[in-house]
Amino acid sequence: MLNITVIAAQAEANTQVIEDFSERLSLFGEVTLLGMGTVFIVLAILWGLIALIGFFFDLHNKKVAAKNSAAKEKEASAAAKVVPATPVAEQTPAQQDNNGALVAAITAAIAAYIDADETLQEEYSGGFRVVSFRRAGK
Repeated sequence: MLNITVIAAQAEANTQVIEDFSERLSLFGEVTLLGMGTVFIVLAILWGLIALIGFFFDLHNKKVAAKNSAAKEKEASAAAKVVPATPVAEQTPAQQDNNGALVAAITAAIAAYIDADETLQEEYSGGFRVVSFRRAGK
C-alpha cells in the first residue's frame, strides 16, 4: 500500500533547499541568462531564415523580370515592324468646334456625377478644372 507520508518524506529529502541569498541570486542569474540566450539564438535563427527566403524571392523576381523584359522587347520589335507610320491630319474649324462641344458635354457629365455622390461633393467642393481629354484606344 502506498503511504503518503513516506512519499512526501522522500520528496522532501530529494529537493535541495536553497537558503542562502547568494545561492538564490546566482540561480536567478543563471536562469535569466539561459532564457535570454535562448531567445536571442531563436531570434537570430529566424532572422537568418527570413533573409534566406528574401534572397530566394529576389532571385526569382529577377528571373521573372528578365523573362518579361525579353518578351516585351520581342513584342515591341514586332509591333514596330507591323505598324506603319500614318500622317496626322490637321483639324478643320468644324472639327475643332465639335471638340469644344465634346469637352463641354464631358464636363457637364462629370459635374452631374459629382452632384449625385455626397462623398465626391465634399472632395470637389471648390470645383474642378478640365485640363485635357484624350481619346482612349487611339
